[in-house]
Amino acid sequence: EGLDQLLQRNELAPDVGIAVALALVVAGLLGLGTITRPLRAAESAARAVAEGDFAIRIAETGPEELQLLGGAMNRMAEAIATRDQKLKGALEEVARHRDLLHSLVDATNVGLLLYDASGRLVTANRPFAEIFGFTVAGLLEAEPAAFKAEVKARCDDPDACGAALERHFAHVNEAHQD
Repeated sequence: EGLDQLLQRNELAPDVGIAVALALVVAGLLGLGTITRPLRAAESAARAVAEGDFAIRIAETGPEELQLLGGAMNRMAEAIATRDQKLKGALEEVARHRDLLHSLVDATNVGLLLYDASGRLVTANRPFAEIFGFTVAGLLEAEPAAFKAEVKARCDDPDACGAALERHFAHVNEAHQD
């Protein structure tokens, strides 16, 4: 009997169907690896970039879509690395300016208090602290209301000192000298 005759009798049909299904499953699994491996590599690279490893790169191989994904992720990692370097440079510049400002404030022989825009005391120098019997660290940690009350209490003329403090705190966002 020929194959056609066996197929017509449906004796081999279930076996052929199972063989074809198994072949499709095996081919699918083999093909799936060409997609899942690069996607897992992309996921791993994205995790590394999120943790700060901007040198990681993805192979731009495989199907066109995966090549595009790899290229896009590589460009993104490079752009993030560039921005990170610029940010680190800017932070170093700010730190240099802060250190210079603190040096100038510390070198001044008159008492100085410097505030940020919200009215928080950000630095004070030793002459101011010594005039009123504080430490610079104590000044920086003090709450404004407690600080004013304490300075007023330490003045020879508490009323005049209190008035000067009120003027001082009323113009905290402006350059002035009290």
